[in-house]
Amino acid sequence: REPVRGTYRGYEIVTMCPPSSGGLTLLQMLKILEGFDIKSMGPYKADTMHLMIETMHLAYADRGKYLADGDFVDIPYKGYLNPKYIEERRALIDMKAANQDVQPGDPWKYEDRKQAKAFQTVAASDERGETTHFTVLDKWGNMVSYTTTIEEAFGSGMMVPGYGFMLNNEMTDFDFTPGGINQVEPNKRPRSSMTPTIVFKGGKPAFSVGSPGGSTIIVSVLEVITNLLDHGMSIQRAIDAPRFMSSKYPDVSWERGIPKSVRIELEARGHKFKEEPTVQGSVQSIVIDLESGKIYGGADPRREGTVIGVL
Repeated sequence: REPVRGTYRGYEIVTMCPPSSGGLTLLQMLKILEGFDIKSMGPYKADTMHLMIETMHLAYADRGKYLADGDFVDIPYKGYLNPKYIEERRALIDMKAANQDVQPGDPWKYEDRKQAKAFQTVAASDERGETTHFTVLDKWGNMVSYTTTIEEAFGSGMMVPGYGFMLNNEMTDFDFTPGGINQVEPNKRPRSSMTPTIVFKGGKPAFSVGSPGGSTIIVSVLEVITNLLDHGMSIQRAIDAPRFMSSKYPDVSWERGIPKSVRIELEARGHKFKEEPTVQGSVQSIVIDLESGKIYGGADPRREGTVIGVL
């Protein structure tokens, strides 16, 4: 399948297509955020985090209604990232208060074709997972960003004889309430959140990024990209930095290191932080300095990640 593509601050983002919801959701969030000067706001400030949380709510609302296996449902690829639609979604963000009733938008208004079948909105269940991500760069400059999953511990519990790998039980990623776009159907692939991504500058790969983590994968990738391109962090700092995630109002999961004063200020705007911090994702990345040619690796300390160079 062809990857989905978009841009952010002069970089080309190439990422995973449906049935993963990761790529389009990532691109939509980046395009919404592109309308704000995140760099001047600074990382882990109340305005920055509020903006990103509200953007997550908008994108995850659309994700739940429009993204699933493209072999079975019509997906508004053009409308999803149409500048007018992005502006329409961006205009729903109030920097002073959380939007308590975020609804899916209508990207079909900006398509050059009509939706064949409309689906109702179904609340998605939380994804669980035993997922991993790695990235590789060879001596010729070929880059791979690779996410794979067996879904739960030991997947389906069945190992392929003679090959030593487990079969997944990915069907748990379907919505088991009928009527939604991700409902169970024969031969259909369930919606995932995998977001293996390669970012290009001037047609050349600049860095890779990806993560495990169920539905948190998409925002883990988002936050590392903004840490690199907006806040100018090194790749290891961008990965080490604490993460946060909110797919719908008002609950926010967060990692240790996000200032208490910022959390208090955000709760005054209507967000509700979970009582205890939780670990989010495990990003692995390779960065190529396009001026010097130097190569840098970043491995997430949240799991047993590592960087290896072979001459």
